[in-house]
Amino acid sequence: RGRPAGKFPRITKSCRGASVPLLLPSREQLKQGELGYLHEWEQHDNAWCKFQAVPPSVVTMASVPWPPCDADVLEFCEKLQAPGEVKQAYRIACRRWHPDKFLQHYGSVIAAEELTPIKSRVNEVFQSLVSQWERRNR
Repeated sequence: RGRPAGKFPRITKSCRGASVPLLLPSREQLKQGELGYLHEWEQHDNAWCKFQAVPPSVVTMASVPWPPCDADVLEFCEKLQAPGEVKQAYRIACRRWHPDKFLQHYGSVIAAEELTPIKSRVNEVFQSLVSQWERRNR
């Protein structure tokens, strides 16, 4: 018998002595999740293109199209910007998220009270990107 739609098989895992149920998605649900995640990155990429083409008059944390997940910047830059070309994807992502480049392009329009948090967040994204590159090239 097949599993009812939307139901996950119940598996338990011991957690600190207690039995905790784990829910595992079906293949179809995983595929839908992957497509949804790719769509989220496509939306991010479109938002970035708009942000780059017509930057807001005042850049705030909320107006920057941050990546959906810092840990996947290189992977999705490759999928969307340079399929099969990891080095090219890395260069594209670096131009986008390098702290000095970001400030060079948008520093003059960043709201004063937002400068520190924006710099911090850009640094986080860039450090994650560099880590991804280093892991891939070991």
